[in-house]
Amino acid sequence: MSTAQTIDTASPVTMTDFLEALDDPRRMELLWPVARTVMDSSLNQKTGPRDCNFFLRTEKAAGVEWNVLVDYKGPGCITRFWTAGDFDGALEIYLDGAEEPLLRTELNRFFAGADAPFAKPLMLDHPESSGGRVSYWPIPFAHGCKIRIASQSGSMYWQINALLLDAGIKAESLSLPLGQEQEAAAQRIGAAWRQAGAPSTESLSWRQAELAPRAETELEAFDAPGTLLALRVEADEPDSLQRLRLKIYWDGAGEAAVDVPLLHLFCQGSKARDFSSRYAAREGNTLTFAMPMPYGAGTSIRVENRSPRQPASLRYSLRAEQGEPQTRLRLHCQYRHEVLPFGTTYQMLNVRGSGLFVGMNQVMAQLGQPKVMHFHQEGNEYMYVDQYMTPSWLGTGTEDYYNCGYYYREGELATPTHGCLDLRDEQHGNALRGLVSAYRFHLLDAVPFRKSLLLLQEAGCPKKGALANVNGKEMLDYQWTCYWYEQQEDAAESSESAESAKEMSLTE
Repeated sequence: MSTAQTIDTASPVTMTDFLEALDDPRRMELLWPVARTVMDSSLNQKTGPRDCNFFLRTEKAAGVEWNVLVDYKGPGCITRFWTAGDFDGALEIYLDGAEEPLLRTELNRFFAGADAPFAKPLMLDHPESSGGRVSYWPIPFAHGCKIRIASQSGSMYWQINALLLDAGIKAESLSLPLGQEQEAAAQRIGAAWRQAGAPSTESLSWRQAELAPRAETELEAFDAPGTLLALRVEADEPDSLQRLRLKIYWDGAGEAAVDVPLLHLFCQGSKARDFSSRYAAREGNTLTFAMPMPYGAGTSIRVENRSPRQPASLRYSLRAEQGEPQTRLRLHCQYRHEVLPFGTTYQMLNVRGSGLFVGMNQVMAQLGQPKVMHFHQEGNEYMYVDQYMTPSWLGTGTEDYYNCGYYYREGELATPTHGCLDLRDEQHGNALRGLVSAYRFHLLDAVPFRKSLLLLQEAGCPKKGALANVNGKEMLDYQWTCYWYEQQEDAAESSESAESAKEMSLTE
């Protein structure tokens, strides 16, 4: 997707490349068009409502029965490994068909960051990730990767994300211990993650905008090419920001690529809460969004006051770098709000073209008097890439997507990649029942697509809802905001895509 470069097929993608992409995914710019992301999981759609204890196969060795989670062939990289809870058991990771594992350990040791080099902050144990545990340590492989576990757990929920490379693309397998260059990169990335979203020490130039009811104004316009690196806003009256909608136009386009209620861009669609992450943060009244936003023929950044009666005001600061971006990717951001019957499978995002899905945030509330607190978090998500009928991404639950578990058992949290910023129920001392506000940003686990991306989610698991007799009876209030990059098209391509996108079809 680069305008000036193509990937060097003679040189392998290294462990250092994958590590550095965890700080800036733009380092993988050349790799996304020749890779695909998959997520395998414990979900088995063919056997009842449970989404745990499903495996690729079982095998025996030295009298031990092993459950094989994945067995990938060809070059690629494990980009994420998640499980729910704190169940233990043996874990083995094999690369490239080797007879001996690269790593032999216990699950609890692994997710605690006790096995070098798999250390925090790229590892989060279940108390730190509110009932889930996750590893973002990249595990690249040249010819294949098999991961297996031996555990007596009766509720083994798991997910593994992998970036699988096209034939002809080389990857350098992880070897242990790390080399000097790899160790230095790991230290840099660890430090960067610890500082993710930290308050900026740079001197900021702030401007003021005043908007009458139903007025729209342009905050900034750039005519030359560049990349918007950070947008900051603040207001003396936080309620003022709730009335504003942000619109960003790239390269003279007539339609806004970013079109969202302002606070939802910053994952603040529910309560005001200080937090920090890789791309969004809040400190007091100051909100920051720092996802790279390249543009070629300029940009226009506008806000609209949606209130018919009340004026609105804000202060804002922009940080941008000049120069032609080495990419045709443009950031898109879309907000939706629906009231859905429990058990509905609904469409979150439907994109035609080439691009990269990089995250979302949601505000989800149970209405009325639900039978089970947070039961709507049982809904799974599915991603269909490039019009294939079989999903390449199989979720096991909404809170699992957000790297948590058991209805956010340890309460609210914020990390560089994911968080639960608002959790309201009786257990946590609030009369409002079953409300969750959560976010997740994708780095190495971003989802590239070449033709299309269809993202579906269950508003509460329909199978479990049928057993509980709540399908269509309980109602759910869902708000969601998706972030993705889309490859810029010329006028002819854009017109053709608009026609073909009127109806998304899935193919074998």
